[in-house]
Amino acid sequence: MARSPLAVAVAVVGLALVGLAQAIPNRHAMERDLTSRSERALRADGFTDADVRFVGRDGTVRLPSSADVDRALAVVRAQDGVRVAVAEVVAALPEPSLPAVSAAVDRGRVLYTGTVPSEASRAALVAAAKQAFGSDALVVDNLTVNPNATDTGLAGLGGVLAALGKDAKGAVHLRNGTITLTGEVPSQGVRDAVVRAATATVGSPASVIDRLLVVASPQEVQGELAALPRVTFLTKSAALTPEGLAAVRQAAGILQANPSIRVRIEGHTDTDGTPAANLELSRARAQAVLDTLRSLGVAADRMTATGYGETRPKVPDTTPANKAINRRVEFVVLP
Repeated sequence: MARSPLAVAVAVVGLALVGLAQAIPNRHAMERDLTSRSERALRADGFTDADVRFVGRDGTVRLPSSADVDRALAVVRAQDGVRVAVAEVVAALPEPSLPAVSAAVDRGRVLYTGTVPSEASRAALVAAAKQAFGSDALVVDNLTVNPNATDTGLAGLGGVLAALGKDAKGAVHLRNGTITLTGEVPSQGVRDAVVRAATATVGSPASVIDRLLVVASPQEVQGELAALPRVTFLTKSAALTPEGLAAVRQAAGILQANPSIRVRIEGHTDTDGTPAANLELSRARAQAVLDTLRSLGVAADRMTATGYGETRPKVPDTTPANKAINRRVEFVVLP
């Protein structure tokens, strides 16, 4: 019995659908096989950054550089089943880099150099310096903008500058996630505050390199030394009393905290006794203080010792109380 045209058409379409349903998985399996074999061959030939995609038997090799295109294509085309292989060069995006910024500080003036990720971060650093040192502070901006840089650590630089203060002279270097501190600060307290601010900025004490030097003004150190308790000795002797030794220990601490300071140690007596004996005693007492300071770790080349005997009384040498004042050792900070 003859079939109707409609029945024939339905049968043809059905067969076509069955064939398509079988062909799609087979095609995908073929593409996976070609991709897998091509990738293995490329890796074996040293192409660790190559990427391969197949549509049917036609492959596209993606490479980060055009230098070895021909060799990569030859590797892929050599695989059984490959009909066509073409190359596509896709330059790899650069990895984001940490910012590299230096802030040189000189008595409230700031010079910025380095790289930041945006104009906004650049403006923020200038504003941070103005906030730290005052709106009239001189801020020189030699920063460059590189969108590939991150802003890691930049927000904390203003706090480090504020901790340095207007009297500091040094630099803050932020590079590769580490802050390096260099220069001079007026006190140990300022130094400690700067290190704390830098640690908060980078998140770890291990990422802070502290090369700051405490340099107080000579006037400040002179005031600290003048405020010490009296350095006392046994009667008619250059031997320190326990109280005198405690005062010398305090002097050693001040000098060690200010390693650039040099001092002259002066010995003085009252007018009791002969001038010659008093001169000798004053010199011996000054030398005893120097020797004690040296034993406590103060470098000898930072100190001199001399005695003036009874020739430079501090007050009229007319009463026992005044004589006690005139029997003294003084620390004079040298220029």
